[in-house]
Amino acid sequence: TSLGVYYLPLHTPANQNPVFHKVPSIPPKTWAFLTFRNKLLVATGDGVYHIPKKGKAQLLTHSFSSLLYLSKKYPNRIYVALSEGISILQFNNGKWFTTGQLNGTIGSVRTMIEDKDGTLWLGTQQNGVQHITFKEQSQHKIVDVSVPDFEIDNYGQKDGIVPDDVDLFYYRNQIHFAAQKGLWRFDAKSNRFLHDLSLGPVVADTTR
Repeated sequence: TSLGVYYLPLHTPANQNPVFHKVPSIPPKTWAFLTFRNKLLVATGDGVYHIPKKGKAQLLTHSFSSLLYLSKKYPNRIYVALSEGISILQFNNGKWFTTGQLNGTIGSVRTMIEDKDGTLWLGTQQNGVQHITFKEQSQHKIVDVSVPDFEIDNYGQKDGIVPDDVDLFYYRNQIHFAAQKGLWRFDAKSNRFLHDLSLGPVVADTTR
């Protein structure tokens, strides 16, 4: 919530009403939760926290974070949306490490979806769509985080999609792109976005 993180105890005495309790040490303005190997993480205005079952919450990163996405292809890797672009939070040998902002990622990221091949799609608020392809065979290390080299493709108005308020979602095992004025799908052959008729023509193009 805008006031922090609250929890409801599993058991409440029979003569009392259930009451939410505030988690100490978590700042106001919390944005998203993620469960990672029975660990509860939360994205906040101060960074990403780990909330243990007992004890004090641990601050893992020190940058504004609004969204957390766990990679399916790389199970130790969590993508973190920052105020500008994204970073990688990685769990190696019982310890957390972060890359900081990945070079070339821009804008306020609204949604992230990993494609079947392990590439990552980003939908942004005002900067269209970014597509990140990781090169598994060429890696360098930032501290103790193995970060593959990557390429970024940027898509916007010139590529067929309205660049504002882009949200991504899965439907019928495919990634769909919702933005102002309609719904789109990515056509790999033409490397362009086309209006998506999956939900009907009215949804595909709301300007009609």
